[in-house]
Amino acid sequence: MKKLKLILLLSLISRLATAQQSIFEQTMKLTIGESKAKTTIVIAKSFIGQPYQAHTLEQHPEGLVCNLTTFDCYTFVESVLALTEARYGSKTYLEYQKTIQKLRYRNGQIKGYESRLHYFLEWIVQAQKNNFIQDITTKIPDNERFDVQIDFMTN
Repeated sequence: MKKLKLILLLSLISRLATAQQSIFEQTMKLTIGESKAKTTIVIAKSFIGQPYQAHTLEQHPEGLVCNLTTFDCYTFVESVLALTEARYGSKTYLEYQKTIQKLRYRNGQIKGYESRLHYFLEWIVQAQKNNFIQDITTKIPDNERFDVQIDFMTN
């Protein structure tokens, strides 16, 4: 019975890995936009309809999770950005995985749960440091800016 369960588990893992690889390969074939930013939008739109799933990264021990079938807020942004980087780079699944790791973990190193970036501001700082994103807010003309009071969580 244990042997049958192990075979079924290995079969499921193999099918999931094949599905991930297939989605990755399809994404690498998408038409790129006129810029990296526009390509990011093309890739993001290709995932419209994919389900939201909370706690997608929670596993013990901590390890790199690369999932292209369900997303939470962070994993969607990370996946789209990593896919864009791969599309402009070597177009390999390994590059996608390495980019996810650099985005998600402090200094790109998995050293347990504590090494994962849990705060979006910290994530942004590291993504900027690694040249994955850039802050363009200073380039927005004053007449196109708007003030928004964001306090719904504290209220």
